[in-house]
Amino acid sequence: LVSQDLHTGTVFSELCQGRIDGVSFSLGRLGPWDIAAPAAIIRALGGVLCNERGERFCFGRDDRGVFHASAPPLSSSLTALYSRAFPEEQNSELARPLLCDQLTDVTLREGSQISGHLRGLSVAKKIALLQKIVAAGSTTLEVSAFAPGPWFSDAEELADEIASLPLREQEDLQLKFLYFNIRGAEKLTEYPYLSQQGVVHTAVTERYRKKNYRQLSEKDAFDKHHHFLRWFRERGVDEYRIMFSTAWGEKEEHISADAALSYIERYCEGSQEGTPKLAEVVLADTEGVADAASLSELLFQVRRALPGVRIGLHLHPPAGGARPLIDAALDAGVDRWEAAWCGVGGSPLAQGAGGNLDICELLDAYDERGWETGFCRTGVAQLKELLKEHCKGLG
Repeated sequence: LVSQDLHTGTVFSELCQGRIDGVSFSLGRLGPWDIAAPAAIIRALGGVLCNERGERFCFGRDDRGVFHASAPPLSSSLTALYSRAFPEEQNSELARPLLCDQLTDVTLREGSQISGHLRGLSVAKKIALLQKIVAAGSTTLEVSAFAPGPWFSDAEELADEIASLPLREQEDLQLKFLYFNIRGAEKLTEYPYLSQQGVVHTAVTERYRKKNYRQLSEKDAFDKHHHFLRWFRERGVDEYRIMFSTAWGEKEEHISADAALSYIERYCEGSQEGTPKLAEVVLADTEGVADAASLSELLFQVRRALPGVRIGLHLHPPAGGARPLIDAALDAGVDRWEAAWCGVGGSPLAQGAGGNLDICELLDAYDERGWETGFCRTGVAQLKELLKEHCKGLG
């Protein structure tokens, strides 16, 4: 035990110099800005930072819990000691959510956008695939979109077929159809058994805003956002999410984290007040240009700018490049994922991007950290075999 006269700065200094073996804080008045620099130094010196569950400490996720810092051999002992000394601090609400509850499965919608994946697959085969996806454990699925484009021409037929499926009665199952304009949103209301959550799309880069969303200027993008908000209020939509494509720029249009954050903040201005509530923002690396450092930086900045809003990721990583991004996102405390089985899909309008983030990569990352996923491994294996039958070139 050390003297209670030590203040936070002195404790970190003593720890870094090896004069004490470990320290634990219950984070109350301390915020991430108070411990970020010492945390970087402790990690660089080979120390261990973890939360009250013994997991690697993640800024943004663990800011209101417990912060342990110690030499590597002592980390588990320090966690156990703190748990015995302060049992009232062990908050059951901080239990890690299952991956299946953090995931939006975009296999069907995104796979339908790419030739050689699921584009052109019959409605009957898509319905069979949907059933396999649900059996594997996915509970939130994007099935299609009420939108222009030949890859969505079967959306209404799919929605009609879903009406007769027993699985749609599952209490925790959300089946989503996207839309990109008010006409598509109004079409969705014709199918009340589908998820009616609001969604708005834009892009951080000017070129992609114009090309993909027909938002001809920033003012046009902001005006369309507010038009959606009025429509949501009229229809009683309580909350919505915003998808920010090209959040890390494009291959031919680099953008800094500060510039991306500036657009995101201006686009979201006023959206956290009143109804509908902004519940989630999804940051998309549309052309696969993010690395682990830039991903962490933007994720942390957006979380700080939009407190209380869930942060999701939609990644199109290059082949073999997913794992560093996953680890960086988990360490930064990402709330939700959008991903596809076997990495199928991708944006038909993105230049040189990889496919979607493979859900199997997420399973591996969670397994290695000892985190529960909620997926049925037998169901996953059967689903992968079915996808190999439908998609060319899947290993």
